[in-house]
Amino acid sequence: IGLTPLLKMYTLGHDFVPPGIHAGGLRYHGDSALVSQLHYEGLVEALAVP
Repeated sequence: IGLTPLLKMYTLGHDFVPPGIHAGGLRYHGDSALVSQLHYEGLVEALAVP
């Protein structure tokens, strides 16, 4: 029995609670390992768009 690879991953946070009605359904509350690594290395910038 092995372990999964340890990869950096940014999430929406442990206190994130999706709205009561969310038709799309956020099933996975995190970014992909590739996007997270690019952000960590400073190659991409995170931007919140209202």
